[in-house]
Amino acid sequence: MKKRWFPFSLAILLPLLTLIILGEGGIYLGAYFSLRDTAYTNLVEDDARDLDSLCSTLEAGGYWSNLLCSTIKKYEELNPQEMPAEGSAEETEYFEKMGTASIAWLGGDISKTLRAYAWDFTGVFYQDNARNRMVLIAGSNPKKSESGGDEAVPIFVGYFFDQSELFTEEAFFGATINTPKLEGMLESGCYLTEIQDAQTENKYPIWAMRITRESQVYEAIPGFSKTFAIVAGGVLVLLVTATYLILRYALLKPLESLNKQGETYTERLKEGQKEEVFQLSDKKYANEMTNLNDSFYYMQQAIDDYSRRFADLTLAKRIQSSMVPSKPLFGKRFLVRGYMKPAKEVGGDLYNYFQIDEDHVAFFIGDVSGKGLAAGLFMARANTILRFMAKDFNIAEANRLLCESNSEFFFVTAFIGVLELSTGKLRYVNAGHEPVYFYHDGQYSPLPEESNFMLGCDENAEYVIQEITLNLGDRLFLYTDGVSEAMDKDGNLFGRQRILDCLNQTKGLPSRDVFPIMMAAIADFVGEAEQSDDAAVVALDYAIEETLSFSPNKEGLALVAPFADSFLEGRKPEVVSPIQVIVDELCTNVVLYSNAKENVHLTLRDDGKSLTGFLIDDGIPFNPLKDKPEHDPDAPGGLGIITAINLSDEMEYSRMEDRNIVRFTKKY
Repeated sequence: MKKRWFPFSLAILLPLLTLIILGEGGIYLGAYFSLRDTAYTNLVEDDARDLDSLCSTLEAGGYWSNLLCSTIKKYEELNPQEMPAEGSAEETEYFEKMGTASIAWLGGDISKTLRAYAWDFTGVFYQDNARNRMVLIAGSNPKKSESGGDEAVPIFVGYFFDQSELFTEEAFFGATINTPKLEGMLESGCYLTEIQDAQTENKYPIWAMRITRESQVYEAIPGFSKTFAIVAGGVLVLLVTATYLILRYALLKPLESLNKQGETYTERLKEGQKEEVFQLSDKKYANEMTNLNDSFYYMQQAIDDYSRRFADLTLAKRIQSSMVPSKPLFGKRFLVRGYMKPAKEVGGDLYNYFQIDEDHVAFFIGDVSGKGLAAGLFMARANTILRFMAKDFNIAEANRLLCESNSEFFFVTAFIGVLELSTGKLRYVNAGHEPVYFYHDGQYSPLPEESNFMLGCDENAEYVIQEITLNLGDRLFLYTDGVSEAMDKDGNLFGRQRILDCLNQTKGLPSRDVFPIMMAAIADFVGEAEQSDDAAVVALDYAIEETLSFSPNKEGLALVAPFADSFLEGRKPEVVSPIQVIVDELCTNVVLYSNAKENVHLTLRDDGKSLTGFLIDDGIPFNPLKDKPEHDPDAPGGLGIITAINLSDEMEYSRMEDRNIVRFTKKY
């Protein structure tokens, strides 16, 4: 039994696991955004409070205002057009002009004050409206000192940048900075006041701004995430474990037991053992698993019963198949072939043919009463007895032997014949079998027959042996009642008249082509109804006949002339030459213009009075007698078709089973 890699427990646990993970994920996202919103709110409140305090300090005037105003006046005096590149000589020169001592002093003192309000950076800016820029005049960055504490790092005054659009309101808090250099920052700022220079009485607009890293704001979230992951993982493990244990003991364990029993039962079937594996449950109260176990038990009983019947049926079919010839038998003056279409249930049809000596061929067809293995065994016995007795044509003795030890009262209907090849003399007996049809002078008709009793019923029965002389070209067509009694869904029988009509439509076609046409006609009649009995057919041709199957291409066409020459060798020249031309023209036309897909069949037959040929292909419909060109020698077939028609004494066309069938004859 094939091992499955996806156990049933996972089929339940995986959806449950998915639901749990989705639920925990929803809880985590809710908590995460709640923490995030809280941290952001705290940031905004802290920034507003701290910047307001800073504003109060700077607005007091005096010392701080003078420091700021002196820096702004120096900036206005230099009137820089753009900020020099960082680290460049121009930048050094710029700061020297700003005044190194005052800058260090201003940066140091103000930075100490700003440090009390700084997480990441706090600065004071001069709003230069004339140049649409903000100018840093004091700032502070906290950093760790070697002793582990924080120390103020002064920011050199004079840095400026064009970001006046950030300061269009009087105050803003918690704005996100998306510039490449400051990505991941949160910015807050507020308009301080206009400070007045005591000497010049000029007023300068001043802003305070704080920039804080997001990682500082949300520093509590990683710890929360770690704690949540531990708790959620523990809950997940507990839920999955509990669910698995419930599934294990309530469902999986009983299923595993049934699975092991199923594997044991499968192995038992392979080895042909008889003991039972599944047993009926003895539990008082049934549940789904109990019902499943009992269903397996009844299935086991049904399979065992079916296996016994199937073994009988298989053996019977093997016996039947081994008793009938699988290939046609042919010689210089005869060809005999058979075909059987078995039904689902063996019905005991049989046929056989063999050459007694160089001048005699024996053949028979039969149908045993009953079905199944017993009928198959009786059929095998009948086949052996008839084959042995047909040599001397001792039908009465064959009947007596079949009556012996026939406790099941089987009987067999049969037609037995022996053909003498040199004279065409046919001796035959019909022992209660279906009529045999006789093809003679281009027409099928029932073979004259005396009524005889079936074989195996009465050991004293007498049998009338009849005799008829066949001419070269004659044929016998034998069949079982699986053909005549084929039934459609309404209970109508195919019948003997339909058999006769179908045969007369074939006009002496080779038996290899008659058989599929007959079976197709039966299939069309029966439709969707099941075949209830075996259908067997046998055809005996008393004629010299050969068939060539060739592919519809130039390579296949190259085989036609050697085949015709070999068959025509030694025959009268006045017949040989026309037949060679007819065969060449017709076959060439098929290969070049028919669009045939399957092999083309060419059969040549000599019946002593004429040479007859059959050309069969699955190409497009084309009747050479009707569709032949009259005025256009370059049309498909050209004058070759007209030549073939004129050289033939007889030519007929028919379309059967999507095949073109052309019969042509040249008389001696």
